[in-house]
Amino acid sequence: MNETLTFDNVIQETLALFPEYIQTDHYKHNDPDLVFSFFFGFTSYVMETINTASEPESDPLIVQAFQLFNGMIESADSKLSNLGVVEVIETLVQEKKSKHIAQKLLRHAGQKYLQEVLKFTGVKD
Repeated sequence: MNETLTFDNVIQETLALFPEYIQTDHYKHNDPDLVFSFFFGFTSYVMETINTASEPESDPLIVQAFQLFNGMIESADSKLSNLGVVEVIETLVQEKKSKHIAQKLLRHAGQKYLQEVLKFTGVKD
């Protein structure tokens, strides 16, 4: 993932990677100027894609989104890493299918935070 990804540019970087997201209701109903609101909407969009993909763990959009999520979570920028945990992981665990994909596609730091989040919230198997 892009080494220059920061809390301050993550919205612009995400829109550069996923320009089609602008056309979705998730984008329109979440404030694109507020990074936490933006990522709640974007993560919901990824979850919708997970729910409709025939093979979500190999779907190009989902794979690319998880590359972004892993980059956020593993970032040295603590605000960006926190965003990845609070708006991405905490949202993904609210549905079984997205939780299972997160368990497969999140890397080391993401797996650690995923287990911490699951202690307090998320759907049960």
